[in-house]
Amino acid sequence: QEFALYCIHQSGEKKKLNNRDHPLWERVLQGPSEDIMKIFLMDMYEEEVSNDVAQYLNLELPILKQVLIKLKEEENRE
Repeated sequence: QEFALYCIHQSGEKKKLNNRDHPLWERVLQGPSEDIMKIFLMDMYEEEVSNDVAQYLNLELPILKQVLIKLKEEENRE
């Protein structure tokens, strides 16, 4: 496996989920607010949250969707 799920808390705390953890249960424990904790798929051996991931931590979902649309448009042009 090259990737793993990580819980990133608002405080900056990062927890790597292992094979026995259940992402849905982690979400339930933290509550529904994505302001408190978000789950990311990242490189399994990543020591810190990369700048690429960190820049998107506080963006709202509609903004992230627009970023993805723009990226797809750029890919299609190439």
